[in-house]
Amino acid sequence: MEQKSNGMATAGFVLALVTLFIGWIPIIGWITWTLGLVFSAVGISRAKNADGKGKGLAIAGW
Repeated sequence: MEQKSNGMATAGFVLALVTLFIGWIPIIGWITWTLGLVFSAVGISRAKNADGKGKGLAIAGW
């Protein structure tokens, strides 16, 4: 079965958006930023193996 989207890239992008709004809170902002960065990096690596699916979202979340 073919995967239709890159979930890690989507998660990284969503966490990047959340960080824009709650990034001013000291501990929570750093945690969401770090998780978004990690998920986006994994999403980019998965996009290389899946013909580029979700690469744009992963880069936007980076």
